[in-house]
Amino acid sequence: MLFKQKEVIIIVTIEEIDYTNSEVYQKFLIDKKSKIGSKNVFACGARCSNIPCGAILASLVQCSNTKQEVKISSFFVLPFFRKKGVGSLLLNSLIYKINNLGIQKIKVNAITSEKNIYLLEHFLLKRGFSKAKLLSIVYLFEPKLLLRENEFIQRISMSSLKLPEKIKFLQEDDISLDLIKKVKNKDGIDYPDVLSPFVNEFELEREYIEFAVYDDKEIVGWITALKAEVNAILYRTFFIKENFRKQGLGYFLFNACVKKHVEKYIEKRGMFAVDLKNTNARKLFSLYFKGLCIETRYEFEIDMNIEK
Repeated sequence: MLFKQKEVIIIVTIEEIDYTNSEVYQKFLIDKKSKIGSKNVFACGARCSNIPCGAILASLVQCSNTKQEVKISSFFVLPFFRKKGVGSLLLNSLIYKINNLGIQKIKVNAITSEKNIYLLEHFLLKRGFSKAKLLSIVYLFEPKLLLRENEFIQRISMSSLKLPEKIKFLQEDDISLDLIKKVKNKDGIDYPDVLSPFVNEFELEREYIEFAVYDDKEIVGWITALKAEVNAILYRTFFIKENFRKQGLGYFLFNACVKKHVEKYIEKRGMFAVDLKNTNARKLFSLYFKGLCIETRYEFEIDMNIEK
């Protein structure tokens, strides 16, 4: 592609990213886990006068026994090269690569600022994608700042939690496989799929799952911690069974999570994702992070059905 910049013609070329050039585009790839060169990973980079200026990376996802979709996990163009067709070239290259694979949908699912969501939505709407659907609000915080400035966090870090009667907090390896299987099969516990303790749409490495177990016989809640960015922990799912919410179990589980983060991950930033529909959890998180949240981000989803 050619475009003019102050009467100088600039040539932009698109190339497939593989093991020979992946290092060149690493700074553009938010998704560090997807294996470049895998048959289920599609990656393209853009160069301008041999200078890397953008990249797109997507993975093939099996969403049912018969349907597959492509999920874009990294899509970035340097600010100087935006509105010059580079993003369109990258997106069209991806669509061309998957056009003959029988894929029915392309999806973007990520966490970023409200401003970035608006910019991406504006770009993708013109290319047949849906409007952005906000899924959750994400509170970003520095644990050292919380520990220094927040009296709630100070009390939690210095106290031992006295849990409700017959409740234990256990991690996955300390729980019987039968109880884990019941949760996976939703046997006796109903929850939205997005709040499954095992959901991992961002394909992040799991740090741990803290389960709330009642009377050693029933899992009644959990919170999931994932390794995010370079130096952060993302707490992705937070769920309490309905008949245990009035006992304040969510409060105890959240306190235990914060206490563990301060003790074990004091050098890592924390990111708590809360479903936008969960008003009680949002009130709780707002109380803890009021005035001390570094940044508020949002998890969003944009998709497009591919026409054949």
